Amino acid sequence: MKVDDETLTAMQLKILTMTAEGMSMKLISASIGISIKTVEGHKYKIYNKLKAKNAPHSVMIAMREGILR
Repeated sequence: MKVDDETLTAMQLKILTMTAEGMSMKLISASIGISIKTVEGHKYKIYNKLKAKNAPHSVMIAMREGILR
């Protein structure tokens, strides 16, 4: 599977990066200034785009594909 960082929006990439750093959805939402529901929506879209099952799986795929370093 080939995925590039252009498949993710800037916000999705930011949320994925914060997830990789171990931040909770609550902390991500407070840091960015969006609701937890909006963070959940972005995460759902990230999982779909990366064909991931959950947050750790999405981070693993993103690292493997070079989206996250």
